[in-house]
Amino acid sequence: MKKLLMTIVLLSLSVASTFAESQETNAVTTKTETNITTEAAVDTSLITHDSIPVSVDNEYIFYHGDGCPACAQVKQYFKSTNAEEKYKIDSREVWKSRENAALMSMDIKKLGLDPSTIWVPFFIVKNGDKVSYISGSNKVIEHFYPTLGEYVAPKRNSLAIIIVGLLLIILPIAFMSFGSKNK
Repeated sequence: MKKLLMTIVLLSLSVASTFAESQETNAVTTKTETNITTEAAVDTSLITHDSIPVSVDNEYIFYHGDGCPACAQVKQYFKSTNAEEKYKIDSREVWKSRENAALMSMDIKKLGLDPSTIWVPFFIVKNGDKVSYISGSNKVIEHFYPTLGEYVAPKRNSLAIIIVGLLLIILPIAFMSFGSKNK
């Protein structure tokens, strides 16, 4: 009886955590056709280490990895501020996609950077002939902050959380009383 009770409690907790995660991590991305990987080379004199101001005219390439906490932070910030709807952000997952990983490596080399010192999240910002890059979640968020504003925490589905919580309380009590009646 105790095994059944523990199985139900663990299953309920698993369902609740999966539901909560799905509420927090659903992110929408948009694709753009133009990127620096399709061009022959980037003129290194046009690479700026000063960030290009945020603009709808810019093209953005966002390299990230699924399961990367820093990348998830940037994705959640973009989701909460509707960045994907406002800007042309080409989101490329590199941990599961060899093609995207190769594109990131090529872009890093074209920018004159050492690939062994760059990791996700990595952002390329392009405005006409000017290209800049941003590495790290805090720097990416700081770049967009003046335009997008404050991070807005995701709203959780309160009703679902209440239902799961009640099930976690009611089911063990029901099984305990059912088990004691059968003895």
